[in-house]
Amino acid sequence: MSIVVSFVQEYGQILLVSGFGLAVLLILIVQFCLLRRVNRVQRKINSVTERVGNYLEVIMESEPAPTDENVEGRTRLSEEKMNREEEENRIISSVLQEIFP
Repeated sequence: MSIVVSFVQEYGQILLVSGFGLAVLLILIVQFCLLRRVNRVQRKINSVTERVGNYLEVIMESEPAPTDENVEGRTRLSEEKMNREEEENRIISSVLQEIFP
């Protein structure tokens, strides 16, 4: 036990300074690793953002422009729907007039 005490008294400051040096070195290594990880994640984010942008460009460009046939077909369908609704309204109003004169 006395050997340990004498060793600590003689080399205590050196051990303390070397302990702090190791701690600082460990902190620097951890910071370096974290910096590399952040750079990798940032590159991955940029890559994903670029891919999404390219995908959206393709989607937006490939959307077909409305042709005359599509417009005419939609117009025809909407007219048929309106005619059907008018006929239903006429039938309902005639039934109501018969029930409530």
